[in-house]
Amino acid sequence: MSILYMLIDRTSLETTSVLKVAPIKEIIAWSKLFAAEGRTLIGPPLEGRGFAKLTAEELQYLYWNLVQQPPPENYPEMIELCLTAVQQIAPDKTPIKQLEAQVLHLEAQAIALENPDKPVPRAVSDPASRPKEGSATGKVWAIADELSFGTAMATRKAVVDLCVRKGINAATASTQYGKWKGSRKYLTLNPA
Repeated sequence: MSILYMLIDRTSLETTSVLKVAPIKEIIAWSKLFAAEGRTLIGPPLEGRGFAKLTAEELQYLYWNLVQQPPPENYPEMIELCLTAVQQIAPDKTPIKQLEAQVLHLEAQAIALENPDKPVPRAVSDPASRPKEGSATGKVWAIADELSFGTAMATRKAVVDLCVRKGINAATASTQYGKWKGSRKYLTLNPA
């Protein structure tokens, strides 16, 4: 099992709490998502020394937010009790692919806001499922990519029509469109 990290919100004294416990890649993705909300975060490993980044007051609020009890007076005891409480938190199970898609979506939104005339990066298909470039099926996928913009996917009709004009069989185009669409990373901030 990989080393677990905790993502601590230290936006304000009262909000000092553990938001997530997960492996490092997931914590990095979560930190980007929470930072986009304007939160101040730290993501130390799930061990006692990570609490050294917190002030005594922040640690007291963290303890309160973890166990809903007044913190002990003894600082080392409070660290030990915080660590024990955090270790009881179940690791977040959100798939890294889903988190990466959400981060990509946020980055695309930021680019769109900074440069409204610049095209927004597209959602991409899973490279493992993509057909060989230059093949008839690969050309369908390339056409579908060309006709998509941002999170808006090309329609089946538009892809098939363009493929037929380029000499690709309509049935092949329709089948490959379905596979292309199914392989796309859905860019949503509220996954079902």
